[in-house]
Amino acid sequence: MRPVQYSRASQAIVDAFEARSGDQQVGSYWGDDEASEVRKEIKDHYISEQKRRCCYCTVLIPTDHNGVWDGEHVISRHGAARFMFKPENLAISCKDCNGAKREKEVRRNTARVSFPDKSEHYLIVHPHFDEYPEHIRWVGNVVYPTSRKGIATVAMCDLHRYGLNEAGASVVPTHHAMDHQIGVLLNPQADLTEMKLAIAAAKSYLETVSQE
Repeated sequence: MRPVQYSRASQAIVDAFEARSGDQQVGSYWGDDEASEVRKEIKDHYISEQKRRCCYCTVLIPTDHNGVWDGEHVISRHGAARFMFKPENLAISCKDCNGAKREKEVRRNTARVSFPDKSEHYLIVHPHFDEYPEHIRWVGNVVYPTSRKGIATVAMCDLHRYGLNEAGASVVPTHHAMDHQIGVLLNPQADLTEMKLAIAAAKSYLETVSQE
């Protein structure tokens, strides 16, 4: 993903913030009126760059309205305010993902002073340093993590909520008769015969399920 490039006016505000002593760099500055134009510039850029999709759940929200989107700090601005305006620490997220993630720690090494600038420095899928499809797949509204990072992201951002909402459930429903077939269909190594057998078995099972 292409990081935001600040205008001259915004860069001056960012530089002034980053020139402050450590105890004067506070996460709450993000909400100050002084930073409002920088916030807008960040949101406008990532709304366009991400094609109006949340960086964590990839849901499409077809609007450019800044109020609908949250400016996302991958590393929490409260946990490390010095990275608050670092372009590679920024993205946009939907309010549900941001609300679930909140200030949870995403770094593998919290003692590191410089900005973590590689995929391996993070516990979750990073919008700048990772390829999302390599870690998370979606089958309709059901999320399927395919890596440890994917698992961590699903948990941290509560990505199971889409499937749960669709099922009208508070926990992930299990259908043991379907588990194997679903596993085969989601396995990129499965051959065509295995997939056909899994589809036939799933169809047979669904025909026995009550529609009530």
